[in-house]
Amino acid sequence: IPGPVPATDHQMEQHLAFSQDGYGWTMPDALEPFFKGRCDCCQPIVWNPQRQVFMYYRRATINAKEIRRIAYTESADLINWTQPRVVISADELDTLYLYGMTVTRYQNMYLGLLQNLYSHADHDRVKVPKSHEVDIQLTWSCDGFAWDRHPQRPILIPTGPLRPGVPDWGGVYAINDMIDV
Repeated sequence: IPGPVPATDHQMEQHLAFSQDGYGWTMPDALEPFFKGRCDCCQPIVWNPQRQVFMYYRRATINAKEIRRIAYTESADLINWTQPRVVISADELDTLYLYGMTVTRYQNMYLGLLQNLYSHADHDRVKVPKSHEVDIQLTWSCDGFAWDRHPQRPILIPTGPLRPGVPDWGGVYAINDMIDV
């Protein structure tokens, strides 16, 4: 099923704001958006101290026929970004949609919390188990490019039971930075 044309349906943009103290923020007038296209799943920008670059992970919808994948782009100055390249694609063990991936540096590696969206491209007619729920798998990388996952794709953080009053019943979303306990 062909998806919408990106130029007509995906007019979202992401802009950067800058702060010296974390309280007062400015967004330069002349600064172009650092990302154009569908992105309703904002992810943090991660600093890579070995390579001295900022890393950003997002969905790659261009030429994806609406099958969501995880793409990587980097910048040395937060203004000029490389062309995104796909670093994780769904395979036969995955849900159809990889919704997003929050990446955080942990010790000498990167941990990714990969969000899986359970749906189908023709979701009005085809129902899947856990329809429209989002849970999380663990991914890991030594360099931020090559990502590994457990071969059986176990769920790291599942959704709660489907009933009123349960705050995580339909989806679990990760934010950046792990809390070491």
